[in-house]
Amino acid sequence: MLGVIAGILPLLMPFSADQGECIRVNEIPPIPSVAREEYLTEYGITPIIKTEVKEKVVYKERVMYVDRDTKETVKTEVKDISKKEYEAPKKKADVKETPKQVTKTEPKKEEQTVSKQYQNYEFTAYSHEPSEAQSHRYNGKIVTATGKDVTDSIYYQGYRILAVNPSVIPYGSILSVSVNGQSFKGIALDTGGAIMSRSNRIDLMVTDTNEAMTFGVQQGNVSYVRKGW
Repeated sequence: MLGVIAGILPLLMPFSADQGECIRVNEIPPIPSVAREEYLTEYGITPIIKTEVKEKVVYKERVMYVDRDTKETVKTEVKDISKKEYEAPKKKADVKETPKQVTKTEPKKEEQTVSKQYQNYEFTAYSHEPSEAQSHRYNGKIVTATGKDVTDSIYYQGYRILAVNPSVIPYGSILSVSVNGQSFKGIALDTGGAIMSRSNRIDLMVTDTNEAMTFGVQQGNVSYVRKGW
């Protein structure tokens, strides 16, 4: 045995005296492991050991069954799934849904202009006096055709009271009026026989008969601030 080892030792020398070349560790012929380790230790040679590690990834899915009433977990199952099945829910979670833009709708304002186009109308006036308004028909109160009690004022909610033909100007409409050198806002609350027979006339409620007579017939124009109620 010693003779065999002695015969191959020159081949295991790290340097060849004849050629002066370095002998690589992986070129050392195989010898018994004990003798090889002694040789490597003696000459301070560290062998290069290649280790290849293969890792197998197993994807699993856990399914939990919950009692609808008690909310307690009844059963749990674990099963193998493919990589594609594993990544599908993840990709879905990564996709962020773009929030929908919510357009705020401004509340309808009473003073919002419906149309800036002015229309020409013929204006007359009628009295607020009880005798002219035939107040006995309304238990002593002056009530408009739309049922509004205007006994104490020729204004309703700050608007001048107008008598109109409702088939032309809907009841409840708020109008911007320019007539007799005045500009104001009026509300269509009333009507009358003379107004119903005309499509281009508006009657303005005034304080008394003298004012109505003085007003006479005027040409003016109106535009809608609000159409109808």
